[in-house]
Amino acid sequence: MQTPSGKFPAGWAVSAPLFGPILDVDGLAQLLHRDRSTILADRCRAPERVPPAHKIRGTKEPLWIRDEVLEWLRGHPDSPSVTRSAARRSPGRPRKADQVQRARASRIALTTEKEGAQ
Repeated sequence: MQTPSGKFPAGWAVSAPLFGPILDVDGLAQLLHRDRSTILADRCRAPERVPPAHKIRGTKEPLWIRDEVLEWLRGHPDSPSVTRSAARRSPGRPRKADQVQRARASRIALTTEKEGAQ
């Protein structure tokens, strides 16, 4: 059920049959549960985040065909999140204690080599 302002109450799941076959920016925003400004911004900065739009000559706003939007959604299933153990990270900077230990070990090795050579 829509409120008098035409918006759906927070937390309501919106099914596709409530929408007509043609969606404007507001209809797409409601269907994708995103803000209107996010849809418009993503068309420029990250076009892969929104379905391809149709532009009719002489109009300002893009339009979407509901069935194409639903097909686009079906083509983007939720990928499983990568666990920390699965994502191997590069080792990074060694800890200070490890650096000190290596430095001491190399000094000891140098002094034993010098004593053994004499």
